[in-house]
Amino acid sequence: MSEVNPTAQCFGGEDACLTHFEYKASAGRCHKCCLLANNPQSEHQRIMDIPQCQGCGNISTRLATEFCNAHVLTLLIPLLAKQQGPVTVPSTAPSNLPLAPTTASNLRIRNAGQFYRANWKEAASFNNSNIKAQQSSLAITGSNMAAVRNNNLATTECYSVVFEPYINSKPCDYLPTFDVTREATLKLSDLTDMAVVCYNSSWEEGAEAGLDRRDIRLSRLNNAHIDIQPHSTLRDIFQSVLKDCGQSPEKTVPARFRSRKLLTLYLEAHIDLNKFYDRTGVEPPANVMKASKRPWKNSVSGGSVFKRSRLFSGGSHVLKSQFLLNAASTPDPPSTAVTLFFATQTSDVTTGLQSFSWTVGDCVPNSGTLANGPINKGKSKLVFKLSLNGVAYVAKRCYTLGDGSPVSILANRDQLVKEGVTLGRAEFFLNHFNSECEYEAVEIAGFEVTDLLIAREGIASLTEPFVPSPASGFTSTNYSSLTPAEKEELTTTTNVISSITWLLERERGDVQLRKYSGTLDHPKYSDKQGATINAFQHFVYLYSKKTLVLADIQASESHSRLSQKAVLFDLMSHTANRESGAGDHGDVGIKTFVDQHECVQKCVALNLEALKPLENEEHAEEEEESG
Repeated sequence: MSEVNPTAQCFGGEDACLTHFEYKASAGRCHKCCLLANNPQSEHQRIMDIPQCQGCGNISTRLATEFCNAHVLTLLIPLLAKQQGPVTVPSTAPSNLPLAPTTASNLRIRNAGQFYRANWKEAASFNNSNIKAQQSSLAITGSNMAAVRNNNLATTECYSVVFEPYINSKPCDYLPTFDVTREATLKLSDLTDMAVVCYNSSWEEGAEAGLDRRDIRLSRLNNAHIDIQPHSTLRDIFQSVLKDCGQSPEKTVPARFRSRKLLTLYLEAHIDLNKFYDRTGVEPPANVMKASKRPWKNSVSGGSVFKRSRLFSGGSHVLKSQFLLNAASTPDPPSTAVTLFFATQTSDVTTGLQSFSWTVGDCVPNSGTLANGPINKGKSKLVFKLSLNGVAYVAKRCYTLGDGSPVSILANRDQLVKEGVTLGRAEFFLNHFNSECEYEAVEIAGFEVTDLLIAREGIASLTEPFVPSPASGFTSTNYSSLTPAEKEELTTTTNVISSITWLLERERGDVQLRKYSGTLDHPKYSDKQGATINAFQHFVYLYSKKTLVLADIQASESHSRLSQKAVLFDLMSHTANRESGAGDHGDVGIKTFVDQHECVQKCVALNLEALKPLENEEHAEEEEESG
């Protein structure tokens, strides 16, 4: 390798980045640009996202700071050069180890871990004669090390960036000003996401939902328009602002920021309260509402008109549960003893398809206590407290399937079995997703699918009169009026009468819930948990050969002290054959996901195929077949 050449420029080829690196060891392209040459678009994008050392231009997926280990060693060389004579080998090392000359070029081919491990195999002499340093000796002091770092930053083009929050064209003192120093090549969209996180540190203290990039409009000083493209970098925006201001930097920032040494990119972040409300259905923080002098939503009185209930959590905000009451703070409701027969569940190891049967083996009765009245009510199901062997469960049954008509015994059974199938398949896909992430070394948030049981309520003796529980919503007359064929379908064993079907889950209590997607709404997230769900949905769609999409995804804190994973429950799906139960929109639901999905970094890291509108995909297949 050639000698270290300070401030060498990456130059060569159309895809060269033209960036100056402090310790680039060779002319021409940097390591990233070399890999980019003649690569397909997907590989090109993957390489572009790999972190790059700002000192030498090398790239690494394990780069945790601005500089790689090899570059850090080049900074240490001048310090080591001050040593007069060899460095003393530690007494714990064998005295007969061979010595090997260590030069700057030799040091650069190893990372720090390899270098220190190698010292036990070949002790190296560090002195002025065998270390070719480009800088004079430097004392190890705090001020000197700070100077080295400042020198490194000076070789990278940076801007001082200020995003000042505005409400109704006036500065908002309730939110902090986002003020950072960043590289010129950083995308403005990424920096906007950082600003949103900064604002949400205060915003979410007074609101149930966080701000999103979509709620913010950026402008230059005095609310002047600025042209922002999807891939605009800080350099692009600064040059555009400078051009609009007649190449006068002092006109681009308020007076209080003009004394800064770095070029300052000042932007006003105008928060649209109406957009926030339309997106979340949640009131903004009270302090923001007080500061606003204008009526919203064409309100005549100027008072708040935020009355719509929250639909789903926005941004990375986590909601308190509105589904189950705190068991510790509410008295146990009146209940009835019931006998339940659990279905036997099996799973296909290749497709994840689940089946539930009450006729396999001996059907053992299980005694429990079921509350007479519901403790909560969802869109389609009623929720009751259930105690089995001293363990708290919730029992769910359907009261509507969307058409408004009462749900029959058989329709309730079919729907709950389909929900059990969906949860079972979700667990199948999640296991494969976790394995793929582990293989690709992709860090994800921990999730698990809720444990479930499907049970029928009945009696274990044909000689006893059958009286359904109050919670079932059915009476003996309802059961007697069933046709023989319907009764046959409910057969558990030859000597058991059963009726209403229940879906049982462990009680979650008063835990935090977070909803990630709706039936036909699949937002993109930038936090670890949300991005994991985005990538999981993408994975499921591809792993199922584009025949299934998970929807209405929500999770709660784990009810197990042994696990920190969030628990997925009440999932639904869209399937190509539209057979997964209520809410399955079939091809329309699948197409909606494909159209709305935006890949996160985890999708790229897993090498998941980029999604494109299904019309374009079908058209491409037709052209391929015709060709």
